[in-house]
Amino acid sequence: MSSPIRMTGMTSGLDTESIVTALTSGYKSKVDKYKQQQTKISWKQDAWKNINKKVYSLYTSLDSMRFSANWKLQKASSSDTTKATVTSNGKAFTGTQTLRIASIATAASMTGGKLADNISGSSTLADLGYTDGSSATITVNGKSFAVDSRTTVDSFVNSLQSNGLNANFDSASHRIFVAAKKSGAANDFSIEGDSNGVKVLQSLGLLSGSKSTKAYNTYSSLLGSDISYSDQAGLALTSGTTTDSAVLEALKKNIDAMADKYNTAMTNSGMYSTDISKISDDLAYVFTFRSYNEDLAKYASGTGLDTLDSAVSDLSKMGSDSLFVGNTEYKLTDSANGIYSADGGTTNYKKNDNGDLVEVEKDSDGSWKETNDSSKTIAKDTIKTFNDKLASSSAYDTIAKALYPSVAGDKLSDDQKKAITEALSSLVSSKRSIDKFESTDVTTSTTPDSASGSASAQAVQSRQDVIALVKGSSSSYKASSYSADDVTAAITKLNQASAYWKNEKAAADQTVSDSSLVASFAAKKTSDAAAYKSAVAELAQTARTAFNNQYETNKAIDSSQSGSLSIKKNGTDAKIYLNGQEYRQDSNNFTVNGLTITVSGVTANAESGGKENEDGDSISISNQVDTQGIYDKIKNFFSVYNDAINELTDAFNAESSKGYDPLTEDQKSEMSDTQVEKWEKKAKAGLLRNDSTLNSIMTSITNSMLGSFTIDGKKISLSTFGIKTKGILNAATNRQYEYHIDGDEDDESSSSNADKLMAAINEDPDSVISFMQQLTNKLYTNLDKKMKRTSLKTAYTVYNDKEMASEYSSYNKLIKEWEDRLSTLEDSYYKKFSKMETTLQQLQSSTSSLTSSLSS
Repeated sequence: MSSPIRMTGMTSGLDTESIVTALTSGYKSKVDKYKQQQTKISWKQDAWKNINKKVYSLYTSLDSMRFSANWKLQKASSSDTTKATVTSNGKAFTGTQTLRIASIATAASMTGGKLADNISGSSTLADLGYTDGSSATITVNGKSFAVDSRTTVDSFVNSLQSNGLNANFDSASHRIFVAAKKSGAANDFSIEGDSNGVKVLQSLGLLSGSKSTKAYNTYSSLLGSDISYSDQAGLALTSGTTTDSAVLEALKKNIDAMADKYNTAMTNSGMYSTDISKISDDLAYVFTFRSYNEDLAKYASGTGLDTLDSAVSDLSKMGSDSLFVGNTEYKLTDSANGIYSADGGTTNYKKNDNGDLVEVEKDSDGSWKETNDSSKTIAKDTIKTFNDKLASSSAYDTIAKALYPSVAGDKLSDDQKKAITEALSSLVSSKRSIDKFESTDVTTSTTPDSASGSASAQAVQSRQDVIALVKGSSSSYKASSYSADDVTAAITKLNQASAYWKNEKAAADQTVSDSSLVASFAAKKTSDAAAYKSAVAELAQTARTAFNNQYETNKAIDSSQSGSLSIKKNGTDAKIYLNGQEYRQDSNNFTVNGLTITVSGVTANAESGGKENEDGDSISISNQVDTQGIYDKIKNFFSVYNDAINELTDAFNAESSKGYDPLTEDQKSEMSDTQVEKWEKKAKAGLLRNDSTLNSIMTSITNSMLGSFTIDGKKISLSTFGIKTKGILNAATNRQYEYHIDGDEDDESSSSNADKLMAAINEDPDSVISFMQQLTNKLYTNLDKKMKRTSLKTAYTVYNDKEMASEYSSYNKLIKEWEDRLSTLEDSYYKKFSKMETTLQQLQSSTSSLTSSLSS
């Protein structure tokens, strides 16, 4: 509060300001007191914010510990990292697999011939020797662009880049380098030119050393013969009607045959796609079947598996969006209007505003209206949802006992109930997928050629074949008879079958690709004979042009020096054999069943050893449970835990700050900045000392870590794994609640002890994970209760932040009120003193006048 500038005591000589300050000191003390109390609340808010940050950090870290998905830690390795590296997404099978690498993916590239030393990026084609006045056409993968003698080297390179290639002119080596943007055979490229374009490519050092071009080879193939280069052959195709006629007739004959071959390949490709899709559905079924049975085994064993399977099966036949009244299911028949029916639509119901089911019928305009038949109304308290059915099922109880064996059903927390429901819902969803697959039969659209090594494809032609592989006799199958080996064998057969059909489709697609030039003729062949004949004639002209260009190319090659020719390397695919199964693609990163394999070199005799039971060098791919990763995860959790509990303990046991209240402005003015800083540090240190709320939080956290859990019939606690506190007598000050892991090399106090935790992880990682999940879930539940929203605090807050904020704001009003009172009182005193000064001035003036009169 600022004070006005006053001129006082001018007549009386009194220190009016000091007198007024003394007279109003009581009010001033009130203002200072309230400001100090408000400052203390502010400091306390900051202290609690720091505490809350630590607790919330611990709270959020628990998600990585509570859920099974976060414990799928695997470590994949390769026996030869110079040729292959491997990583796992945590869902791959554990074990060792055999890898052979036949080839790695490379991008097609071209190294241009060396140009003259005086050539730079700004040099023109004329500088390179191309002085023809007409333009030339360059074609890159079917896309053309024009150049002329004024085109610069840089401009030409830019045109290559614009047409989908990586290209660069290296001024140091005086060569043009070109490469495909992607690796793989399918991403190869070609650079061709017309008769002038050939000369341009020669001048740029980009003329291929091969005496053939892509166009020439294509049309030679269509003519049905391998036409070798010769001056006479090149000239003959440009002169005489006899040769033109021969070209035309040869093209007609061969295009007829290729059109038929093209149509057949197109048909086969479509059928093989269907077969591949069918196998993909089969694999999805087998993987779902496996995960379903593995999940059952988490919650039951022996004949209990069959009981649980039966209960889940009953639930899977119910609709997730149905309503239930007793044993009657009311299915949702019209989701848009919320219409339910228990008899297929004869009688229909809809929920009213009260939540009751009331009978409705369709009006003439198609809308649903209530019948107002109260006898048909079903009260909402008798209606159950599918989730209610889940919660009341025997399967729910079975899963609850498996997940939380030490918790009675009526003591389950909301989070625990949610976890049980999610687990059961997952089982039901898997069961529905399994039943849907098994209820229909789909057979491959074509029969495998047994001579092509397709025994696996024949073994899984129908869905019933696949079911038989994993179930044997479907009618007598029981969950307790589930065989993981049968499932693994089925997956192998399905992968082999998929590879077979993919190879068949690849062959058909290759035929389509090879015949792509006649694709447009296939439809015209029978439907429009005239158009067909005209198109073939046009193709003949194109063929003649191709041969002319080849002729020019061959002449250019013959007349050029070898140093000016380019070196072209074709793009290649990567091909590997994993456990004998072939995989091929255009990149070196393979993702197979949860493993990502990156190849960088080939193994000897990979092709000869590519099939099972044949010799050949190989690489071992190992995928195991990442025991070190599990250990580090647990260690990291306790690091976060210790960080939080230590900070809470420090705050609770801090030295008393009694007598160290916040300083007033007057007090600060009498101290140095260093003295003020030290004072406030001491005053803030003990703000939460012996705080009851803080004590409650610490008790909740530390108690959550106590006790044991029964896993596979054994009681397990933290001490089982050599994880314990030192206790108040042996621990350093305020470190009695922090945990130490025996054998932890980073902890001097316990590093010399036997490493029980790592030993337990190596022996039975599942038990260790199960314990940590239950322990952290218990801690999460207790912390969650402390962090819930109330009328006094916001969500995810352990202290009454709303109450403290309100208290802080209330002091604003109180301080303002007393500052106003102080100001009013000061003004009152100053007015009185001012009046006194005025009176004294008047008296002094009168006295001066009297004295003056008397002296005269």
